[in-house]
Amino acid sequence: MAQMQSHAELLRLLGHPTRLALLAELAKGPKCVSDMQGMLDVRQANVSQHLAILRRERIVDYHEAGKLRCYYLVRPGLVDALDKFLNGRYPAVRPTAEEVRRAARSRTECSIPGGSHQRGRAGSSRVDRAAAPGMGRADHWNKVYTEKADKDLSWYQGRPTGSLAIMDRLGLSKDAAIIDVGGGGPSALVGTLLKRGFTDISVLDVSSAALERCRKRLAGRAKSVTWLESDVTRFVPPRQYDLWHDRAVFHFLTDSEDREAYVAAISRGLKPGAHAIIATFAPEGPPKCSGLDVVRWGPTALAETLAGGFSLVECLRETHRTPWGKPQAFAYCLFQFSP
Repeated sequence: MAQMQSHAELLRLLGHPTRLALLAELAKGPKCVSDMQGMLDVRQANVSQHLAILRRERIVDYHEAGKLRCYYLVRPGLVDALDKFLNGRYPAVRPTAEEVRRAARSRTECSIPGGSHQRGRAGSSRVDRAAAPGMGRADHWNKVYTEKADKDLSWYQGRPTGSLAIMDRLGLSKDAAIIDVGGGGPSALVGTLLKRGFTDISVLDVSSAALERCRKRLAGRAKSVTWLESDVTRFVPPRQYDLWHDRAVFHFLTDSEDREAYVAAISRGLKPGAHAIIATFAPEGPPKCSGLDVVRWGPTALAETLAGGFSLVECLRETHRTPWGKPQAFAYCLFQFSP
């Protein structure tokens, strides 16, 4: 099942019309971004974002010639198989009655003494998951949330003051679709929103341990929340939201391709006219968190990184105090999405 889960994630990632169109063009031969932009009538920034996601999965790559990037297929066999599947060029095979009976008999004879067909070897699922792109982050954060209590975490806050201040000014309806990125673990936002009567909340986190901790804290109220386990750089939003909230995830993306993948995810996951709150360490904030390097952001640089479709509405500065009293400078930036 771990392999099927990996296949399902790949198909979800490919399930975007622009990405399919890009692959169809590249199947005809290498092309530059500007060429594909003209063929597909899509903004260049969007083309680059989708290509960055495909490159992360090692489906495409590029060759640089001066300032130009010429993209080509790394896995043409995958694209060929996808084309055959989508266009019905794999003929369905109808088994004979005898083949069906033979399959049924083998089904009853497949049990092997000694438990060879148990649900899986201990730890095998972990190995498969760790081998997938982006799973290094999951291992790190699962270790953190397994070994440390809430008040041993520097980002712990009893009340999400900065986020709530901005949300109050937005005046969201109680049925607004809200996604909290990195909202597992000690995050108090989801519980606060439930208490305020919000009814459509999703929590995305790369760490299963973080999600489980948050679910346990909410107890029976956890059933009212949609829980999503994924690395945000590989996240394919299942729907569009009115508000994207991220406190302290984006600043861990030190690689430009990870940031491009994030922008692609948030662009796909927001309704036109919706908002995003992205809170990061400010320029004078700490250079590391949880043993990892971070990128510190001011509002102008963050707005330039999000680029196409996102306009900066306001930026709130907050000095967060860790549970042991150390100050950390945060910048809470509110953006409106107008694709």
